[in-house]
Amino acid sequence: MVNILVGFADPAAVSQSPQEVYIMRIAFFVAMSILIVAAFVLTVPAAAQSCFKGRPADLCSTFFLTEFGVRVTSDPTLRSINPAATLLAGFMVNTGTSFALGATVALEVGAGQHPEPSFNVPFGPRFRYWITRDYHVDAAITAAINNGGVNRYTLNIILMYRDEIGIEAGLLQVKYPSGPNPAPAPFFGFRAGSYPGLIGIVGSIVLVMVANPG
Repeated sequence: MVNILVGFADPAAVSQSPQEVYIMRIAFFVAMSILIVAAFVLTVPAAAQSCFKGRPADLCSTFFLTEFGVRVTSDPTLRSINPAATLLAGFMVNTGTSFALGATVALEVGAGQHPEPSFNVPFGPRFRYWITRDYHVDAAITAAINNGGVNRYTLNIILMYRDEIGIEAGLLQVKYPSGPNPAPAPFFGFRAGSYPGLIGIVGSIVLVMVANPG
């Protein structure tokens, strides 16, 4: 555990190789996300209703997340606007009449603070506040840890209607093993959730398979 925490600040300060530190970091984040969700799942009665589409506690005790998103990141260092697409899955637990807590994992394809396309698998906790029965706002913190020591962290705020369509805004921070690290970059985007999100995910996979038959 000490080596994992030290490795976040300075990979060179631990005795393990960069690949071992990379694996430990992923295991740490995944384990923490699973533990957070499991702690709340264990408090849910066995007869509680689980839903595919997110709804408040009087309708669902737990629910799944399936989201497709498109966003653009403003890179102040390179003075460029970089697009990216996100395919996300997750699970949440309504912890009361107004709040829900869960975790997500996503596949992100596109550019962040790089002009060239990139491939990331961000994951982390997600928090939800039900404004009304139809509107909710989510806050998410994600980490995408790439082999080679390049780490990406995001803070997202997502406003959605009926867990189906919404907008997002946030900050992306990239950390390089040898620096220098760029300033946080703002991003803005669109999200489709639930069944529309699932359609976006499946459609994206089909398009990739058709475009790359080999």
